[in-house]
Amino acid sequence: MARTLKPVSIPKATPNQYGVTVTQGEFDSLRIKIPKTTDWVFGTSFELWNGSEVIHQVYLFDPGDMPTEYVIKPYQLKCCWQQLYYTLKISFDWRTSEPLYLLLKTRE
Repeated sequence: MARTLKPVSIPKATPNQYGVTVTQGEFDSLRIKIPKTTDWVFGTSFELWNGSEVIHQVYLFDPGDMPTEYVIKPYQLKCCWQQLYYTLKISFDWRTSEPLYLLLKTRE
């Protein structure tokens, strides 16, 4: 049975009607926070997604391997709306976070 995990957060984001908004330069990276979880075992796969694309993947072999922060490079971001979420693959069980809907605006 799949369980839902807490969503990622963006410290510099402001809330909007559907999620959050971030305004930044075209070549700026975006720092996100990943909630800590104890839902893993040796060899769990962690994947960070932007829509249908995996933008970061790591295998967890130690409790300290679980990322709590990630910097998304500018080339991994899309214009306008995107959906950020992560998955944990634990043996045959997949756990997915709630999505964070992000409106990315370019600073002029």
